[in-house]
Amino acid sequence: GGGGGEPLTFISACHGRSLANGFQVVGRHAVLPGADGEACRGVAFDFQGVYIRARLKGATRLAAVMTQAASGAETYRANAFNVHVDSQLASTFDTTTWQGAGDMIVPLFDSHSVAEAHEVVIWKNTEPQFNVGNASANHVIFRGFLGPLSMTVDTDAIVDVRALKVEFLGDSITAGFCNAAPASDSACFCSQIPRQEHFNDSWPALVCEELHAECHVEAWSGLGMVQNCCQQGVTMVPNFWRRTLGSLSGASPTETPAANLWDFKAWRPDVLVVNVGTNDEAGGLSDSVIRRYKREYLSLMHQAVRDYGSSTTLLLACGPMRSGLCPQVRWVVRELKSSFPNLRVEFLDFTQYQPQLSSLFCEHPSAALDALMAHHVLDAMWRLFPVLAPGRRLLV
Repeated sequence: GGGGGEPLTFISACHGRSLANGFQVVGRHAVLPGADGEACRGVAFDFQGVYIRARLKGATRLAAVMTQAASGAETYRANAFNVHVDSQLASTFDTTTWQGAGDMIVPLFDSHSVAEAHEVVIWKNTEPQFNVGNASANHVIFRGFLGPLSMTVDTDAIVDVRALKVEFLGDSITAGFCNAAPASDSACFCSQIPRQEHFNDSWPALVCEELHAECHVEAWSGLGMVQNCCQQGVTMVPNFWRRTLGSLSGASPTETPAANLWDFKAWRPDVLVVNVGTNDEAGGLSDSVIRRYKREYLSLMHQAVRDYGSSTTLLLACGPMRSGLCPQVRWVVRELKSSFPNLRVEFLDFTQYQPQLSSLFCEHPSAALDALMAHHVLDAMWRLFPVLAPGRRLLV
């Protein structure tokens, strides 16, 4: 029931193994069927930037029914969300108090007109398992909407089809780590406060917004290609990149259950942007680390080309926090060009922004610096895809 005993209706986000009509999920996710194969347990996801969209009629007020996977007290990390109604920020919420609590009813808005349909978007604003190096289940599950009996999902609504698909793979620089830290802080507390990570202000999110692109983002603070920063566990970038739910491991933090392996054929990006290596360098460079980094990076990009095809453009970045592995990233670019003559692959140099890093943001890009980095990427995109440049129409 609702306030004053008002009767409510529940609309599930899915049926069996499929999304329900009228629901759209952008980003890696898994539909969880019930034991009978018919009922649906919800839509699970944990990567940043994943969002759920639906257009609702008769929703004068609205709540979401959600839960977060039970993780140990030391590895449970709260997730933060933004709620947009008709393209306007309506509310925010986080999962700080959800550990072990089961299903939660999350108020999204109230007092909207019953006569109008409203587009509702729930956007995940934090990474899979904030600053944890040994991944364990930390995903959220969206079960559906709870609202007045008059509420229905507008299944005739036009699905938002975006012309360009872009994928980002990275670490804290890509995740927006600490980019929302208050300027008044004299010390770095970001590693303990996920709320100071605003992915919606990060450079990948800004690129996606400017290009009106459909984006998938897989980014995890502290993790590297072959070693992590600060002796921070054994889950690494190649592990979580191959997963649907980044935090869901198998018997060990590096193993992935077969059911959680991402189907790379299901979604092919037009552009893959990679920025990985800062944590490998922060963990201490040696000849062995450099050799393994080059080998693993090149292997990962070969997999990308095999799965996506040579029509996917690769933009491989380095910086701005560290530059010691930039020569190795350039080497990967050269090797890929040699192996795949028809592949478009370029190096993105973020090291020019290193002087603008500040201890106020744990030496990470601030939201202001994220905006500059976004323009850097956009310049490369506009050069590679002239049709995307300002004033030109996107071609579907």
